Amino acid sequence: MGRGTSGVIHRMTGQIAPSTVNNGVFAAVPRLPDPQMGPRPLDIAVIGAGAIGASTALWLARAGHRVTLIDRLGPGEGTSFGNAGAIATYALHPVATVDTLRKVPRMLMDPESPLSIRWRHLPRLAGWLARFLWASRPARVHEIEAVLAILMGLAEPAWAELAREADTLHRVMRRGVLYVHGSEAAHRADAARVAATRAAGIPAELIPPEALRQMEPNLNAGGHGAMLYPEAAHLLDPRGAVQAFAAAAVARGAVLLRQDVSAVSQLPDGRVHLVHDGGDATFDKVVVAAGAWSRRLLGPGAPPLDAERGYHLMFEGAEELLRRPVCWSPVGFYMTPMSAGLRVAGTVELADLDSPPTQRRLDMLERHARALLPGLGRPTSTWLGFRPSMPDSLPVIGAMPGSPGIVHAYGHGHVGLTLGPITGHLVASLIGGGEAAMDLAPLAPTRF
Repeated sequence: MGRGTSGVIHRMTGQIAPSTVNNGVFAAVPRLPDPQMGPRPLDIAVIGAGAIGASTALWLARAGHRVTLIDRLGPGEGTSFGNAGAIATYALHPVATVDTLRKVPRMLMDPESPLSIRWRHLPRLAGWLARFLWASRPARVHEIEAVLAILMGLAEPAWAELAREADTLHRVMRRGVLYVHGSEAAHRADAARVAATRAAGIPAELIPPEALRQMEPNLNAGGHGAMLYPEAAHLLDPRGAVQAFAAAAVARGAVLLRQDVSAVSQLPDGRVHLVHDGGDATFDKVVVAAGAWSRRLLGPGAPPLDAERGYHLMFEGAEELLRRPVCWSPVGFYMTPMSAGLRVAGTVELADLDSPPTQRRLDMLERHARALLPGLGRPTSTWLGFRPSMPDSLPVIGAMPGSPGIVHAYGHGHVGLTLGPITGHLVASLIGGGEAAMDLAPLAPTRF
């Protein structure tokens, strides 16, 4: 029934024209060409209106397709609502490494660590954890880093283009991101990471304790210094930016439905059937961008997606305590100044989608945040979200054999906000049949 019912390092080269974005944040960022439509406009449903889905809908609408964007909560109301807000183009390293594996036993025994597992869920997580272990081989880590470098090199051009169209540049700030060390040993160890990051073309520097105190005078960080990514950007309102992307897609003719999709299936004639709580519809293509819920929707045979549960607390009126996002490395959480206050967000909890929040994780975040910022009051709200994570830290983009009409676009882990716009561009290029900005084979759902 058509559009639905109600209810290693890669940098952009001279093939791309200079950006027209001139507000200072993205002024020097090269421009991505629009994806091509293909031989005719298609009826396309995008399931999920977070950073990935809203970006995809906007690129598809720009290409001339007839787009229906569907989400049970509405744009930006899922994981995009509560993330730390960083456009983390410096995130060149996968989570699964030999060094991470060495730390896991100690972290699991430490209630204050960045990682926790609900042990009763361990049998269900066994397959994902086995693939995580396999992805930590040094040769595989090198391959993953090469792919991440390409994605991150493309991320800012895609962000610049969509932020300009969606009139959301005012939500983007470029003040850098600090990773604060909890010990002198950690500060020394990050010297190697700074060198590797610079070799990858991304500015980074070690900040001694006295300079850190000048940069963030309200921060009680213990005098061990930090690592700074000086060109990193963050968002003052992540949910608002995603909502702006969705609104821009609607302005180009997309239809927005607030419905809960329960089934999606490939039909023999090549079209795709979709069922939601307001009815059903058929489309030429369906993009599954439902984040951590994508595997439930796709059913048996889907790639090994799981959820990393993350928490946040908001402190209204406390945004002036910091000038930029600060990550407290020993515990693995961010403190980000936003338009609505100071957001304290992070840590990783491995459990299922239906388990209730763990209060001790929220208590831990509050305790550490108040120790780092003695002027902080009490949190005004708390939140639990679900990062859609793959064992190899690479997203899934592409279709499975036998279901060419169902395009997968999920699994971005900690960098969904960063990679949303470029993921949408890659999906639109794939659907339109044009040349994508990068080789999509390393991201294919068949890689597992």
